[in-house]
Amino acid sequence: MVDPRMPSLVAIRAFEAAARLGSFAKAAQELDTSAASVSYHVRRLEEQIGVRLFVRHAQKVALTPSGEVVSREASKAFAALRASFIRAVDADRTQLSLTTLPSLGTSWLTPRLGKFRAHHPDLALELDLSADAQDLTAGRFDDPRAPLSVPLLGRPDWWRLWYGARGFAGVDLPGKFGTHLSAEYLDIAAAVAGHGIAIGSPILFRAELESGKLVPAHDFVASDGRSFWFVYPVARQNSAKIVMFREWLCEEAAVDRRAARRFLRDTVTLSAQVL
Repeated sequence: MVDPRMPSLVAIRAFEAAARLGSFAKAAQELDTSAASVSYHVRRLEEQIGVRLFVRHAQKVALTPSGEVVSREASKAFAALRASFIRAVDADRTQLSLTTLPSLGTSWLTPRLGKFRAHHPDLALELDLSADAQDLTAGRFDDPRAPLSVPLLGRPDWWRLWYGARGFAGVDLPGKFGTHLSAEYLDIAAAVAGHGIAIGSPILFRAELESGKLVPAHDFVASDGRSFWFVYPVARQNSAKIVMFREWLCEEAAVDRRAARRFLRDTVTLSAQVL
């Protein structure tokens, strides 16, 4: 009686290799196993389907008529599977998928990706912007307890750090905020539109500062110590597309850090201890 279950892929693979090479021993070499193992799996396959697939001789094996039929279909199936792997690898080599925080992606990375594409035109880029990790010259802040003429924009925890570093840990912040927005680049856009004072990176928004769209409201620049990291699976660290993008990204970041050094030279790194 024929077993209705689908034969194991291991057994089918052993049969396909033995049929193509005409030898259990050669099939074992290709599959990195023993001839006895190949023979065992082929025998199990024959028992399961109820059909003899090979005539066994002392030094070789020969396909039966039924074995010829199965061999042709198995060879087609494995050839198609091998071809799909090749296409998958080729597609992977020509597409680079990235995900980053909305502010970094919108304000810094996206405007520069054209330069990377110009050097690597055969590499397609896919960029996902996600907040989830698959993150003053007028002197009006010299006395933070005085009423502000404009509202604050941005993250309250950043503002608490900033105020704390200036020596004002007890400032009542909740009543000083204007519109609550979901990302740093939106806060900056609101500040450019005149809706308040925002905390933002002088690297990400250097263009707005240099063009005069943004005016530094204070000469004190603070950092919470966090950084942006380019991460990828360890197994992919030598992938050509990742190496190319990593080198380009490091060069672009270095250029922008140098260009923004007048904003960054006196940066103070803060921690929750300043609160």
